[in-house]
Amino acid sequence: MSDRIAVFSAGRIQQLAGPEEPYESPENAFVAQFIGESNRLLGRVETLEAERCRVRLDDGSVVLARPVDVPSVGARPSLSLRPERVALDPPSDALRNVFEGRIEKLIYLGDATRVVLRTCGSDEFVAKIPNTHGRPGLSRGETVRIGWRAADCRAFHLP
Repeated sequence: MSDRIAVFSAGRIQQLAGPEEPYESPENAFVAQFIGESNRLLGRVETLEAERCRVRLDDGSVVLARPVDVPSVGARPSLSLRPERVALDPPSDALRNVFEGRIEKLIYLGDATRVVLRTCGSDEFVAKIPNTHGRPGLSRGETVRIGWRAADCRAFHLP
């Protein structure tokens, strides 16, 4: 086993880091999509600060995200969000990014359920919800609220 991982694309190193970093803190859109599963949303940057940007998605929804390599306001970033970072029915005012989604598919995985939703302009937005005691059942076609922290949604420049 190694304590460093190099992610290559077209013969160039995209990220060289410890084993957790390419998954938890990808440095660009390629690494975010290459390592593990990730939701990808597209939009345009409306505001840009050091730790947060506001992105209007192509369907009109507004998402707060962590800018990684976003060059400026007006840029068209790719937002990356891991399915396990999505919360189902978040408490009111607990998360800044909260949306409604329609459940398209439910895939039981044992320890979790993979929920495929139609939301934020995507027909295949994935949430991975732990199968814990007391969690209410979900049904295909049901509309649910989902949410996530801005810090868990990373904005990357699209070349």
